[in-house]
Amino acid sequence: EVVTMLALQPSACNVTHPDVQLTQSKMFKVLEVYDDESPAHRSADSYKLDGQLTNNVNKFLKSMRLHGLCTWSGLISGDNKASALKTLQPLVRKLISYYDEVDDEFSNIDQEELCITRMPRIGRGKHNIHFDPLESPQHAALAKLAAESHFSDLLSKYMGAHCSLRESGISITRPYQPNRSAFAHDDKASGAERQPGQEQFVDAKAGEGMEWHSDGPKGEATILMALEDVAPEQGSLRVVPGSHKVYVDGIGHTETFLKEHCAQLAEEQISYNYRAGQPMIIDARTLHSVTPNVSSKWRVVVWFIY
Repeated sequence: EVVTMLALQPSACNVTHPDVQLTQSKMFKVLEVYDDESPAHRSADSYKLDGQLTNNVNKFLKSMRLHGLCTWSGLISGDNKASALKTLQPLVRKLISYYDEVDDEFSNIDQEELCITRMPRIGRGKHNIHFDPLESPQHAALAKLAAESHFSDLLSKYMGAHCSLRESGISITRPYQPNRSAFAHDDKASGAERQPGQEQFVDAKAGEGMEWHSDGPKGEATILMALEDVAPEQGSLRVVPGSHKVYVDGIGHTETFLKEHCAQLAEEQISYNYRAGQPMIIDARTLHSVTPNVSSKWRVVVWFIY
């Protein structure tokens, strides 16, 4: 068996083992060879833990340090998932009932009454709903789920310092609208920055996804989760394992970097279709994006910021 390793400057590396080859890469990435699988991970299941907390902490820390991400089935109890869903559903239904397709806004919503601090439009048909951490019953339900799922404890171990829940909310994306014009000018109202070379006109029928981005610097994390299964056509989460290692403090992943590495990002990305109660935990520096919602259903994803 020949193991291929990536190096920034293979010529400067002194490797004499006959079964090791060095391949130059512009993007530093750590690949780990497992006994039963290829190092070329392309499935989110390759980064999934199963079961409860006790026997998985070290595996979680290893995955986060190497790849900047981890999904976990079984970490959240069925009761906590059901309780959070029961609390969020009435608010989601109310938001949808107030959605104005023409203005692409939730019209006549009393944010104070609903304990929403802000609800920015971050793309065509896509909004982030931020819950009031002091007054919102939705935040209280999510904070309870997070505490009983040990999110803070796990992330504190990973960060090497105390890490607490800062904010929670939902990302809500409208479904495909077949009666809309097929294309619309991609104005600056869209929350997702267009990368150089992309088309000026974009499909406006679908609820918009998001371009490649990271959420924050070292010491922060994001947890993304659906309380009900999300079908691929509703929008898949795409993540680039190891991309937290090339995040530049104070700068992040620059537009130039994304342009130069767009082909490599497409090759190295994994796609995750949300399963109910199975969180995707990512280092805030990890690159991720979202595909558009081309289904007939709204897409609702819960997020936690640490």
